[in-house]
Amino acid sequence: MKDKKVIFLDLDGVIFDVFKRNYQAYKDILKKYGKSPLAFKEYIDLKKKMVSFREILRKTKAGNISERFGKEWNDLIEKPNYLKLDRITRQKKEVLLTLKKEYPIILVTLRKDKKALYEQLKKKKIIKIFDKILITSGRSQYPKWKIKSKLLKKYGKFNKNSIIIGDTETEILAGKHLGIKTIAIANGMRGKKFLQKYKPDALIDNFSKVKNILNLKR
Repeated sequence: MKDKKVIFLDLDGVIFDVFKRNYQAYKDILKKYGKSPLAFKEYIDLKKKMVSFREILRKTKAGNISERFGKEWNDLIEKPNYLKLDRITRQKKEVLLTLKKEYPIILVTLRKDKKALYEQLKKKKIIKIFDKILITSGRSQYPKWKIKSKLLKKYGKFNKNSIIIGDTETEILAGKHLGIKTIAIANGMRGKKFLQKYKPDALIDNFSKVKNILNLKR
């Protein structure tokens, strides 16, 4: 695998559409405290712009629960009834299968519940696509990009021809740190304008265009 191109893939926002899960957890916590949530679109727009939860809660007129919100969010966000809200389109599955024919596919994700992750991948019928699953909780004093780059270093089987694909600055910064190519997808958790600031090697508006960049046929 010395010169073999390896594809490192982020999960949430790239493979799974996680907006419904994020919004439902936010909405359920607010309901518990008798607060009214922002509309779905407004909430997602704020998340894409990297607006903090503290600021979102202030806009929601729920600033007084900000300290409790973070803990409750972490307790809920990977529960099975929330994970089932994640969506993967048939088109994305087809792209994954096309990539699989040509390259090793390594999933790199910041999730804290490994068992729940594997169950979700099984239910979505994509677990066999990945040659390896690299997972860490992301709870560290280090920035998320450093955590992901450490995961890749530990895995070790990458080279200058490898590519990391993600929807946030985390994957771009990790890729640049490791000296591998980066592809950013602008319809996930960050918007196009935000991602442009980090200068990925390629910036596309949906996952299916990965095939065009890699010159892959169906």
